[in-house]
Amino acid sequence: LSCERRWFDRATWTPIELPLPTIPFTDAVFVGGTDWLQLIELGGLGNTREVQALFNVVTGKQMLLDSADHLNFEQQSPPMSPDGRWLALYDEGNLVIIDLVTNERYVIDDAAALVGGVVLTTANVGFS
Repeated sequence: LSCERRWFDRATWTPIELPLPTIPFTDAVFVGGTDWLQLIELGGLGNTREVQALFNVVTGKQMLLDSADHLNFEQQSPPMSPDGRWLALYDEGNLVIIDLVTNERYVIDDAAALVGGVVLTTANVGFS
């Protein structure tokens, strides 16, 4: 028995060369319509879903998610902007916005009281 992961062109079903994740995972879903996959490893009692990493299928960049509370949102996946550049995570009670191009982090202190979902957008918006 030989198992492997491969990418296929949906129009022709011929194999295409794209990077593959190097860390183990049992499930993967695309995040917010971007080129990023959320890699999930099932574990614990009741097969709880634990996010292990994010993986960009075009560049091959992997980002391990080591914070225990990184999914402190009501969404199934970490919030990501539609262009795949911005990521929102919780870390020790702070909201952290990460620029996935430059790896720069913007910390919003003491965001533990924020509940609900987070939406990142590329549109210019106003707030009142």
